[in-house]
Amino acid sequence: MSQVTIVGAGLSGLTAAVNLARRGHEVTIFEREERIGGMPEFRPDPAGSPFDIPTLQRYTGIDIGPAARLLDQARIYAWGKRYDLPLKASIGMYMVERGSRSTSIDSLLQKEAESQGVRIEFGHPLITQGDYARLPAETIVATGLKIEPYEALGIPYAPLYGYFAKGMVDHDLTTVALWMDDFTRDYAFNCTINGAGFALLFQRDLPLTRHGREKFVSMLSEFEGMEFTGWTDLLGGACPVGSLRNPRLFLGNKILSGTVAGVIDPFLFFGMLGALVSGRISAMAIEDKAEAYDAFRRTVMTFYPSYVAKRIWNMLPDIIKRPAVRGFMSTVPYLEEFEMRRFSQNIPGWRTAARG
Repeated sequence: MSQVTIVGAGLSGLTAAVNLARRGHEVTIFEREERIGGMPEFRPDPAGSPFDIPTLQRYTGIDIGPAARLLDQARIYAWGKRYDLPLKASIGMYMVERGSRSTSIDSLLQKEAESQGVRIEFGHPLITQGDYARLPAETIVATGLKIEPYEALGIPYAPLYGYFAKGMVDHDLTTVALWMDDFTRDYAFNCTINGAGFALLFQRDLPLTRHGREKFVSMLSEFEGMEFTGWTDLLGGACPVGSLRNPRLFLGNKILSGTVAGVIDPFLFFGMLGALVSGRISAMAIEDKAEAYDAFRRTVMTFYPSYVAKRIWNMLPDIIKRPAVRGFMSTVPYLEEFEMRRFSQNIPGWRTAARG
């Protein structure tokens, strides 16, 4: 079997590495950070997604169950009005921890990859166009949200602006609260897992205003009782929603995987499931490009209508958005099973894993 190079030891890169190593390939991952888990200033942080864990395991060959925790509590604040989610649907909403702690999904994937003989070279940044040009053909690029690879490879993106804080909490509940308000065209959220708390306000394309940042911090304290000692501006992030044509498996002689491949929900930015499924697909592309491309097309089929819907949504004033969101949230206690199923099927990767 061949030698395969992967750039990025995130969810997608590690999933690809495990699948390739099991098939006898010699795999090396170049990771820009000094340890597993991505940006250390951002970690640990919880990340959520609906998962069908047995189905996902059958597709990717990896059991993420030990790192995934069902939500204990979930709520949405729509312009100051709180809605608690019943969490009774048959499809479970899970949270995983990102970062380098032993409880993180990153550590679980690293352990599995290294047990299969995958070599991870930490502290190995690849930044420029020349860096990527010197990589072997069929290198898998799985660099997530970092802006430099988008610019080096000419991939359209929307810049991300954020304001975040993290800390420890005095409970072990797995919780999430999502906020929609006039402080962002996207949303904010706060969540907890494994004793770690995290909050993020973000917006694509346009920087956050000082008033918006202050309003979110104030509401977080008032409604959730969460106060952090320090907040940090998030700079240098990119998301593959710069063009309707962002989803791509192949770019020149490289293979793209995960977020940088456009395997993400462009409306709400759910991308963990897509990263794991895309990791399997990019590994498949090393041996059978046609089969991999067919799987990739199925995986990103919902990107296009969601992209258009988000563009339209951004043009609407809050006077229309507010009653629309509140009206939808009022139906959740009665239609949660149906709405959760539709929501899950719209996330890139769900239908691909279910089809097998």
